Amino acid sequence: MNLIAIDLGLTNSRVAVLVDGEPVIVPFAEGVNAIPSTVTFVEGDELSPQDVISMHLETLKQAAEDYVGEEVDDVVIAVPAHFNDMQRSVTKEAGMFAALNVRRLINSPTAAALAYAYSVGSDCKLVVIHQDGDVFDVVLASVQLGVVEVLATSVNNLIGEGEGVDLEGPWQTVLDEAELSASDVDDVLLAGGMKGVADVDAKLQKVFGFPPSEGVNTEEAVVLGAAVQAGILRGGVGDLTVLDVTAYRVGIRVAGDRFSPVIPKNSPIPVRESKVFTTTEKNQDKVSITLLQGNADAASENEVLGTFDLKGIPRARAGTPRIKVTFEVDADGIVIVSAKDMATKVSRSIFIEGTSGPGGPPPDVA
Repeated sequence: MNLIAIDLGLTNSRVAVLVDGEPVIVPFAEGVNAIPSTVTFVEGDELSPQDVISMHLETLKQAAEDYVGEEVDDVVIAVPAHFNDMQRSVTKEAGMFAALNVRRLINSPTAAALAYAYSVGSDCKLVVIHQDGDVFDVVLASVQLGVVEVLATSVNNLIGEGEGVDLEGPWQTVLDEAELSASDVDDVLLAGGMKGVADVDAKLQKVFGFPPSEGVNTEEAVVLGAAVQAGILRGGVGDLTVLDVTAYRVGIRVAGDRFSPVIPKNSPIPVRESKVFTTTEKNQDKVSITLLQGNADAASENEVLGTFDLKGIPRARAGTPRIKVTFEVDADGIVIVSAKDMATKVSRSIFIEGTSGPGGPPPDVA
């Protein structure tokens, strides 16, 4: 049974396999190492996002099977670091539709950092800048003794116009959040389409004092790193470990359009945290909870993961009941939520599906 790796980019996709413990990129029929992340279908077809992505995954899977000469069942998929919970869940479901067991979702810049650790091998503080489509994500990672530990991430940064990409803000964000300075950085790796960004080498030279690394192919770094992750899971690749973090805060909406985070940004995953909330009105026997993901302080400026009601709360004065909300973020970056009334022990776990748009309905918890 083969475990393959897919770089599911917004622009192009790649697939790799492990051959004698080494990651190898699979060529497509056209003799190229990447294909556009597009699907052709007949006008009028009613397809879900899972259907569309699964059709693309089937193409990638078939290329891998043709290359290795046998069926493949398991996959590691690299996705943009800025993917939210819904996008990650849809990707995993699409894998199931394509008869693939998604063993792990790995953030694309984290995969690139893992490829660097595998290929270059030197201990360092590494900045990875990954471009995919019109956005780019930045991570700061520590590579030491075979452990790739993401220290901070800055996601969903829009590509600029005119003079090109404004890199200073995102990399300053990761430096500040990791409490480091540019002088602490030993190397910079460009991934995805970053090599095509105008004057990027000169900008990096100015800030960090050296040009970007040539140790890993920019366009292939993500899929090679995903293949290394596949090898780690299978046990066929050296002594490497990867530790990633949350790109967004997750929590709930409370009175006053405020976002009350339960799990902070840059928390190592998997992670589980709880927070106690209360009612806002007298004699409430239920609470409606809006689950949010994002980094804005105003609830209305964050993504809604879903809403749910916790019923059967004993009627009491406002502020008396205690409702414990627990968030978990698994190794794939997918959110699981539960809530419990501390008095009655009534609880509910939430499978998050769909959103109601930014902000969500008015809250009745504080």
